[in-house]
Amino acid sequence: ETPLGQDPRPDAVHLELERTQALLDGIWQGPLWFRPFGGGGVLGPHLLSRAAVDWLVARRATCVLWNSVPGDWLHADGWVDTALAQVDTLDHAVVVLHDILPAPMAHLDRFLGALVDRGHTFTSAWPRDCLPLIQGKPQPGLGACVTPSP
Repeated sequence: ETPLGQDPRPDAVHLELERTQALLDGIWQGPLWFRPFGGGGVLGPHLLSRAAVDWLVARRATCVLWNSVPGDWLHADGWVDTALAQVDTLDHAVVVLHDILPAPMAHLDRFLGALVDRGHTFTSAWPRDCLPLIQGKPQPGLGACVTPSP
């Protein structure tokens, strides 16, 4: 996969966003939430193209980013310690995990239990710095996620 901000195809938004949304429209009529592909979990201007932002704004989407990437796809047996160390340094964590079975997800229960044991709580609230776009409205930090126009 290629992050939208690095995708050179002129029809990238159509191929990646419109076609996927057309499938989702048949099963979900609620708010549109979008998490861009990060290409290894790194945040930066490679995440979104201007065309992708325009598409998300027009559809009143909320774009969700992350602040913890423990690399579960790279270290199936070691990601929990990395994730706990990252989460312990944050006031509010949005952790990127992948539903890769069986190896990384075999440790999910241990991770969740360790969070509870350390006094962390779970909430549906999002940290503002992980939401560069809320219901189509640009927020501070959006520009850091968008590839500059030529």
